[in-house]
Amino acid sequence: MDSYGTGLIWRMIWTVFFLCTAGYTQNCAESRESVSAPAWKDIFTPRQAGIYASIRDGAESVTQHATLALFPALSFPDSDLGALSTSVYPTGPPWPFNASGSSTCPDAPPGSECSGRRIPRNPGQYLRSDYESTALGFEFRGSFGGRLEDGYKPGTMLVQSVFFHQNPVYFGGAEYGFYYELTTGADNAGKYNPPRLVFYWSTNSNCGYQPPICRTQREGGVDLYENGAGEKGAAPPPLTRVHGCAVPVRDFRESVYQVWLFRDKDRTWKFRVRVIDPRTGRLDIPAMTVDPNVSGGAWFPAADLASSQAGGYYTAGVVKSDPHHSIRVSQPVNLVVRRFRVATPLVKAK
Repeated sequence: MDSYGTGLIWRMIWTVFFLCTAGYTQNCAESRESVSAPAWKDIFTPRQAGIYASIRDGAESVTQHATLALFPALSFPDSDLGALSTSVYPTGPPWPFNASGSSTCPDAPPGSECSGRRIPRNPGQYLRSDYESTALGFEFRGSFGGRLEDGYKPGTMLVQSVFFHQNPVYFGGAEYGFYYELTTGADNAGKYNPPRLVFYWSTNSNCGYQPPICRTQREGGVDLYENGAGEKGAAPPPLTRVHGCAVPVRDFRESVYQVWLFRDKDRTWKFRVRVIDPRTGRLDIPAMTVDPNVSGGAWFPAADLASSQAGGYYTAGVVKSDPHHSIRVSQPVNLVVRRFRVATPLVKAK
């Protein structure tokens, strides 16, 4: 059984906080360069199933051998209460610990190491693949959807996401993928940010910022920040804490969302992002190329993920945080998954 809620909601709360408060709203870079797409392989099939988990009302329910035929839509969790999962924190590095003021592992004393302890999770549900030997990219056909009534309050979060992750319990390691955030709120200038789709990437995933919940040694060492700069994970400047860009889709009807790693003409590894209309086979918006190491040096392990030795897991899910009980749904909130495929060995850029 694997964790999702706390890890994802930890990242999403801070991600959206900085997207809103740091003015980090630029779109992913449009690119007219021709880039060859990889071949794709289906997962979540009867022969390549995954797991489905639901977390609500203090309980966790896990279904093995889950397929899209069994769980084609992941819905808004009506419960405000998560659960203490049977999943446990892995051994490091990075080493998880119960930082001052955090609830990383509520059954451990403050400051103590959390490896092997159960992970608390927010309400939600997700579909996660078994281990896949490729980390090159994925294709998701489906739709992000739903609307909430106005009334955003700090700490309120409802996120739909589709992403790759190296660690099966969403802690440490690299991640990249898409998330649709329904409760973004207002930025520093008072401008309201409507729901939007963001492409993101991270290292030391879910280690956090204030305070970080990872360190370089089991006992002691130095704090290790998510997306931290340098070998010791020193805190990055505020405007570089979030690594992501908006995908400027016009609406959130059913589409084909693709992302894969490719080696560009400058010999560096980058992401290619496309959104395709499945009715016509044409691009719904111009293709985008994203350099994950454009700031702060080569901290994101793009070349490692592109190697034949890299692998990991793929997840689609919905997770929620509603401490004020303020979320009101105006349109049904569903993450619909029609098809999920992963990239097979990469074709070089033309």
